[in-house]
Amino acid sequence: MNDKTAEYINILGRFCGKRDVPALDHDSLSGRYQIDKADVMVLFGGSILAGGDVLAHAIRDEIASCYIIVGGAGHTTESLRQRVHSEYPAIETAGLPEAEIFQRYLREVYGCEADFPGDPFHQLRQ
Repeated sequence: MNDKTAEYINILGRFCGKRDVPALDHDSLSGRYQIDKADVMVLFGGSILAGGDVLAHAIRDEIASCYIIVGGAGHTTESLRQRVHSEYPAIETAGLPEAEIFQRYLREVYGCEADFPGDPFHQLRQ
C-alpha cells in the first residue's frame, strides 16, 4: 500500500467514525444541528449485526429521509452469513453480499427495509 492510499483510508475512517451526537434520535439531531432528520443514513455492511439493529431503529423512528445499506463481499462476509443464518434460519445468506444480508435481516426481524441496499462495486467487477 502506498502512502497516499493509507492517507485516504485514514481520512475516510476519521470521517465515517465520527461520533458527534450522543444518540441517534430527533432530540440529538435538533440539539447538535438544528435539524429534525438527516438526509441520508448509511449502514456500511460489515459483520456486526448490531449495525442492522441501529438501522432498524432509525428507520422506525424516521431519523433520516433515505436509508442505504452498502456492502459487498469481503473478509468478514462469511462470518456474517453464518451468524445470521444460524440465528435466523429463515434467512438464506449463501453467496449473498453484506448489503442483501442486512436487508433480509431487517425484513425478517424488524419488518422494515432500507431504500437502497446494494453492492456499489458490483458493476465494476462484471
